[in-house]
Amino acid sequence: MQLVRLSDRELDMATFAVDAELSQELYARFVQIIESFCMEAYLKRKPLAVKYKTLQAIKDHVTGSNPDLTFHQEIIDVYTVPDFPKGKEEAFLKEVGGPLTLEYRDIHKVCEKIFSDPILWKVTKLNPCIVKRGGERVYTDLYSSDWWIKLQKELPKGAVVLAIMLASDETVITGNQRQQAWPLYLKLGNTLRQFRDKSEFGALKLLAYFPYMDSQRDVGPWFAAARRAVFHYCLSRILRPYRKNRLYDIVGPHYRNYACYPALATYTADYPEQCLLAGTKQGPNTNRACPSCITETSNFHLPCSYENNDILRTPAKMIRLNSHGKVLHDNRQKGLSEEMCKKYSVNLVSNAFWTMRPNERFNIYEALVCDDLHQLGGIYTHLLTCIHEMIKEKHDPEAMDEIRNRAASLPPYKEIRHFNNGIFKSDMKNPTNAEMVDNMRILLPCVYDYIPLQAAQCVRGFIDFFIQTTGHEFKESHLDSMDASLADYYKFSSIFEKYSPVS
Repeated sequence: MQLVRLSDRELDMATFAVDAELSQELYARFVQIIESFCMEAYLKRKPLAVKYKTLQAIKDHVTGSNPDLTFHQEIIDVYTVPDFPKGKEEAFLKEVGGPLTLEYRDIHKVCEKIFSDPILWKVTKLNPCIVKRGGERVYTDLYSSDWWIKLQKELPKGAVVLAIMLASDETVITGNQRQQAWPLYLKLGNTLRQFRDKSEFGALKLLAYFPYMDSQRDVGPWFAAARRAVFHYCLSRILRPYRKNRLYDIVGPHYRNYACYPALATYTADYPEQCLLAGTKQGPNTNRACPSCITETSNFHLPCSYENNDILRTPAKMIRLNSHGKVLHDNRQKGLSEEMCKKYSVNLVSNAFWTMRPNERFNIYEALVCDDLHQLGGIYTHLLTCIHEMIKEKHDPEAMDEIRNRAASLPPYKEIRHFNNGIFKSDMKNPTNAEMVDNMRILLPCVYDYIPLQAAQCVRGFIDFFIQTTGHEFKESHLDSMDASLADYYKFSSIFEKYSPVS
């Protein structure tokens, strides 16, 4: 193959790309910027100078010239936070290391920034529609969902649903585990799925940083109550611009004005944070551990239908429970209040989403989305541990060596991890979500003859369900298959009760 000689400038670009470890997509974008600079200089017949020589300088310029990107800082006065435990203000501030600060952007301006971005004009949906392939309905993105179609019918002609998608997660940002952050991200469901999650399109925006609140010791249940109260107070401040039930004028595609109706489409979080958002108790020992419904925890192994509205948590139901519990507490019937909270697994806190009008527009109980990394991935990790314990109990130590050899002897395949050291959790160090998915693909071929048939059927049911739920497009028949796979998992899961640490 004949090598093409690079110019000095091209060689500089290539060296920079290698040193910066640019991806293929970022390098292509980098080349486009350079070429546009060259073309502009050629057309203007004069050299172009870069105004800012440092990355920080250009960041400061972008932030300063776009008010919608500016972060507002607010010191939280815990003495004014609703439902904050009385008399515990000083103790709380001492535990968290001093006054707390909420940093947030104007949610209305952030939404407008995404909605009006020229890069996203061609991939922005203004109306929902029913999608069909081969005569069968297909759910392919948010615009094809029943949620959007139903909401659109309730709005005036010409109004646009602003489908807000939020996500938050307490995150470790340093290797020593000491520095942590609690970011809240926003994107719009109006942007097509294949574009809204890619960094190069800028459709995902950082909306806020919740104050990080943690105690290094067990100081009692009052700290958790204080943390819940501060969290919902902060969230109410962030959502405040959209509190009223009305249409909001927003500049959108092609710089036109649109009458938009903001509504919460999804909120992605791990299980503990979902319970915090919903104002519910968490854990296997609570009566009703689901933040979205009131199914008893002891019945979680039984299939349930979310078409049954009686079992769903709704803003109206939760507000009634909260009000009743507070009345009992204020009337010195603390025991009855705690009994009610225990029965329905609720915490008495003024939920930020209840301040929105109407409440159903920001229905957090309907919007909560299962986190495949922490929740579905957590279930698989749990199953993996149970299988490990089952094999250790039923077989000699040589069985583990044979399973490890089987995994190591599998032929390498592009983009799939090779598990040379073993396939169980104890054999892996901090596996990523992608690595756990690769693990699912080879688990049963490696262990099928070391576990009972019922255990293999249970694992097969869960893996099938996981693969089906993480697809990009769903027909009605696919949803039926998911229900069947989940039913198989429930049907055969009893075999692992003995090996489950939480059973």
